[in-house]
Amino acid sequence: MILQALHDASFRFEKDERYLVPVMGKSVQKIVFKVVIEPDGKLFEIQDTRLIHEIKQKGGKVKTVKIPDQRYALGGAKPTGNGLNPCFLWDTTTYMLGFNPESDKPDRVQKCFESFREKHLSLESEINNKKFSAVCRFLENWDPADAVNCPFLSELKSGFGFFQIKGETSYIHEEPDIEKWWFDNQDTSDESVEGQCLITGEVSAIARLHPKIKGVAGSTTSSLVSFNKEAYESDNKKQGLNSPVSEEGVFRYASALNAMLDGPMKSKHKINIGGVTCAFWTSPSSDVEDVFKDMIYRSEFVDDEDAPENESVQDEETRGKMNIFLNAIREGKFSELNCDPEKTQFYLLGLTASDGRLSVRFFYNSTVGHFLKNMKLHFDNMRIERSFDNDPEFPSFYQILSRTCPIKKGKPDMENINPLFAGKLLDAVINGRKYPRSIVETILRRVRISRKVDHVTVSILKGFLLRNFREEVSVSLDRENKNVGYCLGRLLALFNKTQEDAITKCGKHKKSRKHRSVVHTCYSTAMSTPSAIYPKLFKMFERHMSQLPVPVEIVRSKLMAEIMAMVGGDFPTHLSTKNQCAFAAGFYLQKQEFYKKKSENPETKTVTES
Repeated sequence: MILQALHDASFRFEKDERYLVPVMGKSVQKIVFKVVIEPDGKLFEIQDTRLIHEIKQKGGKVKTVKIPDQRYALGGAKPTGNGLNPCFLWDTTTYMLGFNPESDKPDRVQKCFESFREKHLSLESEINNKKFSAVCRFLENWDPADAVNCPFLSELKSGFGFFQIKGETSYIHEEPDIEKWWFDNQDTSDESVEGQCLITGEVSAIARLHPKIKGVAGSTTSSLVSFNKEAYESDNKKQGLNSPVSEEGVFRYASALNAMLDGPMKSKHKINIGGVTCAFWTSPSSDVEDVFKDMIYRSEFVDDEDAPENESVQDEETRGKMNIFLNAIREGKFSELNCDPEKTQFYLLGLTASDGRLSVRFFYNSTVGHFLKNMKLHFDNMRIERSFDNDPEFPSFYQILSRTCPIKKGKPDMENINPLFAGKLLDAVINGRKYPRSIVETILRRVRISRKVDHVTVSILKGFLLRNFREEVSVSLDRENKNVGYCLGRLLALFNKTQEDAITKCGKHKKSRKHRSVVHTCYSTAMSTPSAIYPKLFKMFERHMSQLPVPVEIVRSKLMAEIMAMVGGDFPTHLSTKNQCAFAAGFYLQKQEFYKKKSENPETKTVTES
């Protein structure tokens, strides 16, 4: 199913020149330099081909970076391994120029250059092209020690180079005669085995090796399909014959995946979340491709402290599409989208790299309509009163996952997210399934440690209660909710607010170590083992109440009595995961109630608190 979907996508991508999907016998490579030579092979100049790219950052700042120029090269991806593997008319500085200042093996660098030179010199008479002969003369006369005269070469950590004749705009490998020779001399060995392709169903030559996939986090190039040990083989079949896919089918699926993960259009199809590299696309093309990435990272058009660094600010066109998309989710009306939701297919593939091969973390395929309906259900389940105007109406996946990882230097350490969480969360949202208990329990652990209960955290906990337990939690404070966790959370918010008011009334400094807040000292215990702490909190509450004005004391006493009537007599010794989620919601919403404007707060309609 995965290979078939990628195979079909390749036909769409090859019709759009922006994707630079190669034909068989070619590949798209990142070009960072070019060797410009005279017609007689003398060096004219080694030039930097990287493109200047401006990234608009939050706050209006513009960052300038150099990015490789992506071009077609003859041959497939650069082979890996310890052997000598020179490419044809393109390669790294190590092979083309014998220059690699970071290498601690100068003999190896010299051998790489010699293998590149010998390969081209051996083909000169066979190709019989003047421009190719110029390359051969350059390689004969080039001294690798002269590379130090070109300082920018030391900046290049990766990428490849081409050859070009001075005064021409095309590269030497693009010469029609050279291209014709290349395609005429591709390996057409009779050793190829024919079989029925698993993708197309046609009988044709089966690929022995599958192409390398680039752009997956944690790997330079890895295979999606590979058999490198006898334990993985069966019926005396070797390597790719164990999963027969035709050479054309292999080329097409790999070209499509590389185009989305490492091609010029990767910003439209690729996201990294929780250590998982995801490729997403629709068939046919739709605006969902333009907004899905922003929905994952952020859902509001405000500066978001949780958004990944260096994410470029949305342009006006994307912003308009995102508005239409969010309105469709908000209102459940998808007619304004530029596609038929029930006929347009949506695909999402999650990959991680390990031991030279790729692991498929998840793969989802549904219609855009099904995807949007489940997105609406997800956001409806999580909807809760916001603390501030810039709290997201639609919390993003990134924001939710950021609540599962530890804090490092004041920000979520996204590198330490469990790699399984992204797939589990996406599975729950896209397919309308229950939220993963492991994610919720991780969020609760962080809440107990950090004692920070914000809008996004409570949103996912509220959604967990509704979707997993059918436990209704209202968007705003529900005074009739008798869930013991919800009531105890409200009670802790009452204790905390009373303490704050008492300290303020007495004129004592809020940040004094002697007067740390109830939340700071008792939240974790109150949330997990209430019976161990609430009797002590009541004594503290009575002392704080004595320092408040009488009208306020009366209002708070009535509120405490109202809550305790629903809690009952004894405090529970332990709160379950379900009740801990309700605790966080009750605490958050009661706290919100205290800080509402006086006209909105029912407690202040009768009594004005000073």
